[in-house]
Amino acid sequence: MAKNLTLHYAAGQGAYWMSYCAAIGYASVFLTGRGFSAGNIGLLMAGVNAAGALIQPAVAAAADRSATHTLNFYLRICQIISLAAAVGLCIGPHTLTAAALCYVPLCVGIMTQQPLMNALATYFMDRGQTVDYGKARGTGSICYAAISYVLGRVTAHFGSDAMPFAVLLILALLAALLSGYRLQPVGDEQKETQSSESAMALLRRYPGFGLLLVGVGLLFINHYYLNTYLYQVVLAVGGDSASLGTVSAITAGVELPTMMVFSWLVQRKSSAFWLRISAVFFSLKGIICLLAGSVAGLCAGGALQCLGFALYIPAGVYYANEIMQPQDKVKGQALMTTSTVVGGLVGNLSGGWLLDALGVRAMLMAGVAASVLGTLAVYAATRQREKP
Repeated sequence: MAKNLTLHYAAGQGAYWMSYCAAIGYASVFLTGRGFSAGNIGLLMAGVNAAGALIQPAVAAAADRSATHTLNFYLRICQIISLAAAVGLCIGPHTLTAAALCYVPLCVGIMTQQPLMNALATYFMDRGQTVDYGKARGTGSICYAAISYVLGRVTAHFGSDAMPFAVLLILALLAALLSGYRLQPVGDEQKETQSSESAMALLRRYPGFGLLLVGVGLLFINHYYLNTYLYQVVLAVGGDSASLGTVSAITAGVELPTMMVFSWLVQRKSSAFWLRISAVFFSLKGIICLLAGSVAGLCAGGALQCLGFALYIPAGVYYANEIMQPQDKVKGQALMTTSTVVGGLVGNLSGGWLLDALGVRAMLMAGVAASVLGTLAVYAATRQREKP
């Protein structure tokens, strides 16, 4: 009899996205408190994204072909790295160099877990276990919203140095939750040979997937503008760190309904259809935030996340799982995540430069342009696959 693992998996997603919020969602608050300029924050977070873009596919390929190590093994390695870095931030010297040396491995360790967490869901589903990914990922969003609101208040009262202690506690919770899984390696001798091929060979085998990755990367340029530099955007419309917590909480909180019902939505329309809808709302969110003149306006733009990012996350996981052969499934999830990371790299670099040189409005205008191009690319890529 198939086991229903949704509750256990949802708890893991909740802890994971709380750690992501505390470390990456509040990166600008923490790093600004340690003396980093917007440009330096952009460089540091771009370094995080570059490292993630290189490490994620390598770890996924290793997990795909390993006949000895489970997905949990690779998750534990990432967690150990992140925990050690969080300890360093808590007890290390308050210098720019020390912060950078600890912050990069902290964020890379957390980011590298994302495709592995997604692959964990497909691992269970492919083996006949019941996992409602949409509900589990929706739990992640509501936990992100809750911790974002709490951290906004905590940093407003106690300062940004409270952040690494929060990360440390959340990472310990995540490690405890994931230790309860008993998994088998996903690879075997045959997969080891098949999985050694390059990413380019993989993309040639799945026409249109490369264009989809480009489109997703473009969408996430603006997504990272409105995450890494949301603090600066909030300040530009007269808000503070408590306002940041409110905007972030609303933005994440509206994801829950969409993710909760996605398993129903994907039975009515294809995952490709929902990917196209999400791309349109990525662009609409960027336009509303560009036009916003107050914190309330930013909250209105953030509310569109319910049909943008909230649709993209489950639709992307389902889409990659549907089109990939079994030996490519973990790599497919990793490439989807890597495209967002590359978008983050470009977004963090260009966003920091645009903020320092031209200001918030110029950054948001550039983000809208990237989103519109990304929407067109996603539409073309997914329609191409649906043609007979």
